[in-house]
Amino acid sequence: MMGLSHKYDDSKPSARIKKQDKEMTFEQCVEVVRFLRKCCAPYANNHCRRSDMAVMRSWQRYLIIAILTYCLLRQREIRELELGRTLFREDGYRIILGPEDNKTGDDRDFRLVDLLPSEVINDLNHWLDHWRANFISFARQAVKTLDTWINFLGYDRGETEKQIKDLSLEIQTKQNSLGEIDIKKAQRKLQSLQAVVNSWHNAPSVLQKEYVFLIFGGTTGKASKCHPLSRENFRDLVVSAVYNATSALIELEHPLFKGLDPKHTNPHFYRNIGITHERRHGDPSKREAFHKVIGNSPAEGDKTYNEMHPQEKTVKATGWWKPFNDGSDTISQIQMLLEQLPPEERLQRIAVR
Repeated sequence: MMGLSHKYDDSKPSARIKKQDKEMTFEQCVEVVRFLRKCCAPYANNHCRRSDMAVMRSWQRYLIIAILTYCLLRQREIRELELGRTLFREDGYRIILGPEDNKTGDDRDFRLVDLLPSEVINDLNHWLDHWRANFISFARQAVKTLDTWINFLGYDRGETEKQIKDLSLEIQTKQNSLGEIDIKKAQRKLQSLQAVVNSWHNAPSVLQKEYVFLIFGGTTGKASKCHPLSRENFRDLVVSAVYNATSALIELEHPLFKGLDPKHTNPHFYRNIGITHERRHGDPSKREAFHKVIGNSPAEGDKTYNEMHPQEKTVKATGWWKPFNDGSDTISQIQMLLEQLPPEERLQRIAVR
């Protein structure tokens, strides 16, 4: 397994991240996807087996980046992907988005099999049938009692309730002796522990949903376990994954990353990358359908997302004054000349051609 080292520092304010810090070519994005797929291996570099939770996080991270790379969906559309509502396991995974499901308020219906490479489709199957299915099954067993649910979240019920009681008493009795910072710290900890206990009441309704991607807990937000990813969760997941993957590829001296700095590419900037690549290499006859899939118009794509250099946008005007000939005139002339020949000679000419 190639390791995904944890180097990302999320303390850098997004306002300080310049466009060049986010820019990648589509080919570089594909290499990031390939690298993240290798990071789903069950064994670490030291040949020790990784925990199921670590592997599961790797799978989710990889699939989200793959969908951003090849489908250019908005982050909300990926966060809210739900089996049986917006994602259907039929006809090559159909995504059906109604006006309430997307920013532009239109209807969209397309197949992931037309957009994702076959290996990613196979990996999506594995994610849904194995990793996600096992996690949800375990959660649905855990939610049957408060004790098992709190254990599922990584706490002990007795210890948790004791901490809640002690913190409540401390805040009430030491209101005057505790400093303002200490009071706020105790209040935040109390709210966090109360949220863990209260999450049991909401868990059954949450687990009735079939979200494709989920919050797995962690050091913060354990009460949100099994919920869909929030906007902040999603952004941090993507930016940190890209930063760590590009850092590793730079260290490996990958030709596409040699001499570069690690990237801080956010979810939305994937639309800039994909649309720019389509403008450079895509078939203009497919442009309308392409934009219908990603949920904006070709005009909006040119105005907001196309990062082509101004010179690139005008290079096709070279020789605009030359007569256009796509070969059809030549073919018509040959056909007309053949028809003027005697039948025997016409057959002979066709045989030679």
